[in-house]
Amino acid sequence: MAKKAADGKISKADAVRAALKAGHDMPQAASEYIKTTFGLDVAPQVVSTYKSIDNKRKGKKVRKKADPSSALVSKPATKTASNGHLANPADLARGVKSLVEQFGAEAVKDMTKVFAE
Repeated sequence: MAKKAADGKISKADAVRAALKAGHDMPQAASEYIKTTFGLDVAPQVVSTYKSIDNKRKGKKVRKKADPSSALVSKPATKTASNGHLANPADLARGVKSLVEQFGAEAVKDMTKVFAE
């Protein structure tokens, strides 16, 4: 059972832990369980927050919601650059564009000849 404070009341955090231990994993269900069992009003968001904090303390990975757009669009293949970082083609193109803006197209053409030799 959950710990009681010196005045005989249980803390919200302990009530949430007790609800989770009793198998009420969903915040709404845990909130209702805490209300009926301990007489405490704990909002589902508070349950979710305490649950997240406890998971972080235990070292559990928290599952993040998937980005709906990521499932629809395939990501372009990335290659590893010589420095060990992943090279994104769009970032590389932006880099070339900034070189053209800074030095001009002819100068960038001359720069590429260095790599061809």
